[in-house]
Amino acid sequence: MIKVLQQLINKYAQELLVFGICFCILFSLGFEVMIYFPMDQSPDIQDYLKMAQFDWNQSPVRHYRILIPLVACGVQFSFGWMFELLHPLSFDGNFSLCFSFLLVNVSILSIAGVFLFKLCRNFGMNHWIAAFALIPFLSCRWTMEIAGLPLVDSLYFLSLLLVLYGFFSKQDYWFVTGIFFGPWAKEAFVFFIPMIIYMKREQLFKCMVLIGISGMLVFGFRYFWDLYLGHPFINSFTKVADSFSSIRDSIIKLFSFHGMYDLFSVCGFWILIPMFVWIKNKPKMIFKINETHIVCALYLLAVIFQMLLSGDLARMFYLIIPLYCLWIGSNVKLVVG
Repeated sequence: MIKVLQQLINKYAQELLVFGICFCILFSLGFEVMIYFPMDQSPDIQDYLKMAQFDWNQSPVRHYRILIPLVACGVQFSFGWMFELLHPLSFDGNFSLCFSFLLVNVSILSIAGVFLFKLCRNFGMNHWIAAFALIPFLSCRWTMEIAGLPLVDSLYFLSLLLVLYGFFSKQDYWFVTGIFFGPWAKEAFVFFIPMIIYMKREQLFKCMVLIGISGMLVFGFRYFWDLYLGHPFINSFTKVADSFSSIRDSIIKLFSFHGMYDLFSVCGFWILIPMFVWIKNKPKMIFKINETHIVCALYLLAVIFQMLLSGDLARMFYLIIPLYCLWIGSNVKLVVG
């Protein structure tokens, strides 16, 4: 047993190290967010906490996102009595359940950190630059909130990262995993289908079959889930259609000071690194379009569309982090070689 464990550690030493570093950082920051965030003011959080306690009659959009609440419920069931021993006096709420969500989300985001590191390596960055490129992800305010709060965004983020990594590394099993997990995390994954189709345009039939199977599994579950709960199946579609009415308000907000700050809360001052490199290398407006640029453009369009639909600009804009970290790492690579 020990010998097998040693072999696994030796084989995946780099990945385990990155996972461990990400976990340690995100757990510390996420715990602080969990303790002090006013969870009772967030409908999303309240819905997911109730779902983890098998109260499924929540928002007609959110009540399908059962994976993370179920896993958090399992963690609480197994270790909740231990977590309650750590209950801080300052925390008012179900500490063991919130702590279970923290462990689940931190673990998922740490796995995402491993794939982000490997994606950076795939773009020709050495170990140190790839590790540096993780810092904008690990230090982002929204990474901390997604890690520390009872939300399901972590699985959605990981699914998109798996699609990107699977495509750029030519490893189809990660690509397919992302396609099958994404719709279970959030139905907004559908906005990335144009990007996925472009990625696999040379295997279009196979790609459409995979998307079709993934869609049938998700919508089949949604139909029977609504049947079980006694909800009209059309309710979720009506709710999604209603969100189109928020596009105008989102555009107005986007071009306000508050909207600009929302975007800045994701990017931070890391934007100064590309600006520095651009000035250092004598600004040029020459731009060659290639496959990578088109994939990134389609990804950004999907993110922007989600921002405008949801009205939660910063939380949706956070999905650009994989591309942003690649951009930062690529610019650092130009400076240090």
